[in-house]
Order: sequence, then structure tokens, then C-alpha cells
Amino acid sequence: MMKSFSKTQVILTFQCSHPWPDGLWGLLDLWARYEDIGLAPERYGSAEMRTFLITAWDKVKMEQTWERASGGIFKRKRPWNMVGQVLSNWNRYTRQPIRTLSFFDLWLDQDFFADEQRVGRFLELCRDIYTWGHMDHGYVACDTEYEQKNSITPGGMRGGPNLEYALPGIYWANFFGPTYVHWLGEEKFESLETFYKERLADGGWLLLTRPSVLEYQDPALRVHEAGIIHYLGRHAFFELEDPWKPTYRPDFWGESGSPNGSMPGRTLRLYSRPK
Repeated sequence: MMKSFSKTQVILTFQCSHPWPDGLWGLLDLWARYEDIGLAPERYGSAEMRTFLITAWDKVKMEQTWERASGGIFKRKRPWNMVGQVLSNWNRYTRQPIRTLSFFDLWLDQDFFADEQRVGRFLELCRDIYTWGHMDHGYVACDTEYEQKNSITPGGMRGGPNLEYALPGIYWANFFGPTYVHWLGEEKFESLETFYKERLADGGWLLLTRPSVLEYQDPALRVHEAGIIHYLGRHAFFELEDPWKPTYRPDFWGESGSPNGSMPGRTLRLYSRPK
């Protein structure tokens, strides 16, 4: 998706392996609670260039668009430029969930994060979206930070964009749902040391590696984040230093026949490997 931003952005990405039970209205109801910090969406539609004012839409037509587009685009221009994209694992033809991942992505101007109180409210929104979607994993990072850690080729292929391959990495905020906590080991999250961590209501964990999402250039921080990847298990993560290594993921859809089984991650070797 093309994002209409002229300045540095902060990105929020969640993924999950199952349907979202509360759908469009559950999402909009929780999102509306963040109007005080300018984060409630004003427009919605099936594509970035085809959105309409939410207040002017008929609810039946909005619901039809949500089902037809398997999600959609949410936008706001002021006081912060914000674009959200939802892609759900719902087959619009059979009206049944399919074995693939659902995505929630949000792009937001970095200027929003200059105020500590707004940052706290943003993390509340992240927790609410995590709960709404029963997410398997999520992260918050500066777009330039993500590019530095995940771009295999300049402006081209990125590693770790999809949990079917691997976890993308460790960033400012990192959400691990119960599936990953059980698979990687509850005891690791309990003993892991980082700037801040929080046990979530569903048994997942939130890890913050530093005070601010905008402060990501410190070499000591990179060492700390690499240490978290090693501690939780390198087999589960994409790493730019070894982008072609084999990886593994949880058995999201019961393919292994084991309650806590592992599956090989889809490999980047599906693409042309540089020589």
C-alpha cells in the first residue's frame, strides 16, 4: 500500500492466525475512545484512494465493504497523518475463515510521539487492538528502524514481514500472544530483562526495549535487542546478518498433530537468492 506521508513514520503491525470475532464494529468502538489524542479514524473505505467519511456512511454499506474487501483502509489527516490497513483471513466467497494470517497495520507521524502522555495513550490503543484481534504477535517501530533491520536489498525485499516465515525482529514495543509464549517458553519471558515488560491478561507479554520509539540508533541498544533474540530463540526470528537461515514457527493450524508443535518457516529461498 502507498502511504501518503512526507515525514518519518512510526509503524504498528499486528498479525494473527484466526478470525476476528468482533469485526468492524468492535474495532471502531475501541478506536473511537482515542479521539482525545487525535487517533480515531475519520474515513474508511476499500482502498486508500477510495475512502469516505465514517459519519456519513450507512452502517449496512460499511459492513458490506468490510466483508467484500476483507478489511479495508482507515484514515485521518489532522492533527496527525494516520493510515490504517486491515486485511482479515475471511474468504468473501465462502464466508469462512481460511488458513492464512490476518494483518492490522498502522502508520502514524513521528511528531505524535514527542509527548509522553500521548505515547502512554498510544500504548493503551495498542493493547486494545491486541485484545480485540486476539493477536499472535505485534510490534511498533520507526519505519527507518525497520528498514535498517529488515531490508535485504535497498528499497526491495524485506525479511520477516509474515509470521509464516519468521518473527520479524525486536523493536521498541513487542507483543507476544499466548501461542508464542507457550511455544518459546513461558519461563523465558518471566526471566527476560528489558526496559519494561508486562504480562497481558490473556497470558501474552508486552516488551519495551527503550523509553522512546524514536531512539533506535544507540549501538548498545542493538546489542540488547540481539540478546533478546538469542535468548528467546534465533530459530524463530529473521536476522539480517543471516537472512537465508532456516526458521521455524508455531503450528498455528494444527498441521503437526502436536499441541505445541513447530512448523518450518516458509523460506526466502522462494525468491531469487543474490549471488
